[in-house]
Amino acid sequence: MIIKKLLISLVSIFIIFISFVLIIYTLFIYKPENLVQFIDRFLLKEYKIQYQDISSESQLLELKLGFKNLLLENNKNKEIIKLEKIYLSIDSLRTLTQRYLYLNALDIEGISSNNQTNSKATDSFKIRIGNLSIQT
Repeated sequence: MIIKKLLISLVSIFIIFISFVLIIYTLFIYKPENLVQFIDRFLLKEYKIQYQDISSESQLLELKLGFKNLLLENNKNKEIIKLEKIYLSIDSLRTLTQRYLYLNALDIEGISSNNQTNSKATDSFKIRIGNLSIQT
């Protein structure tokens, strides 16, 4: 009897957790501005992301984002990198299961960077890109 109640409780908690994750993920798909704000606020503490326009294609397992005039600045408002257009396609399932960022496609147009950065970042991360296109 106790095992049955415990099992029902665990299954209920799991379903609520999965529902919560799916709701947040769906919000990121349909409101990509929220995703950028989340990344800017919680993941990139030393940098600031600015953009003119953002678009997304809504597919459940593949997040496709496009930015126009994307600008990455440090905390001192110094420009680090500027991109006229960037399009990326993130494979969500592979990213979660492989524990690294898996991009199906990455297209960059009009890139300029400031090579005089004094970043002392010691963290590293792994990215896998299926299709890469860079135009300057």
